[in-house]
Amino acid sequence: MAVRTRSADDSDDASRSVRRESIATLGLSSVPRQINVGKAEESKPFYIHDRILAKHSAHFAARIETEVPPGVKDEAEGIIIKADEDCKSEVSVKRLHSRDLPDEDPDIFDLFSTFVYSGHVGSERGGDLEDEEANRDAEWGRLARAWVLGRNIESTAFMDAVADAFVARLQRDGSPGYLFTDFIEASPEGSPIRQLQADIVTYGMEPETYSEAFKQTEDVDFLRTLATTLGLHQKVSKAEAKGYFGQCGCRYHSHVESNKPCYKTMF
Repeated sequence: MAVRTRSADDSDDASRSVRRESIATLGLSSVPRQINVGKAEESKPFYIHDRILAKHSAHFAARIETEVPPGVKDEAEGIIIKADEDCKSEVSVKRLHSRDLPDEDPDIFDLFSTFVYSGHVGSERGGDLEDEEANRDAEWGRLARAWVLGRNIESTAFMDAVADAFVARLQRDGSPGYLFTDFIEASPEGSPIRQLQADIVTYGMEPETYSEAFKQTEDVDFLRTLATTLGLHQKVSKAEAKGYFGQCGCRYHSHVESNKPCYKTMF
């Protein structure tokens, strides 16, 4: 039987086909959506395609699904939304109008807007603070606020990516010396991110700091998680404790609770 060999042109055609299919699947050929983040006087516009936005945020997916079609009067808004072809601006951009995020921090939302296209959360931003220790503390807080943003916009994928960024910093820089109350206040009881905070206290802090960690929160569920983790720590060898964060897998991922796929399979 004759076997047809593939020419260079065939390979090029296949590559172009894959690229076209990828663009169509992602919806990148469509007009991006403008999302204004922050208070009016300090707001910053971000541009994300509808399909990407809906894929990574249930909050935005619901908004887009119930959005008034172009050219139809929106009674709630009291305006008429023009269709793209009617727009006179140089670059046609869909807007969310009052459905923007005035209460969120543009600096933190920037992490999300980068994540939805790359699958990565940048956990380091050098040069903005002279003091290295203060810079590290600022980055810990920035990641904590990013996780809360993910919770607010219902982005399980982003929350899990932030948790992984936390673990990566723990392995590289060691543990912070304080409790992330943002995690505790924003997460439900039994949340994996609460276990991460309990593990940070248990495996990253010195024994004399335990009492201070207990003083910083009155959340009974977290205190129970922390007490249980401290108890289990007594049975772990020094070698196991030292490499505890090295093989965490999906231990701190919220998708496990909702039976959703891990964000790593989405990129």
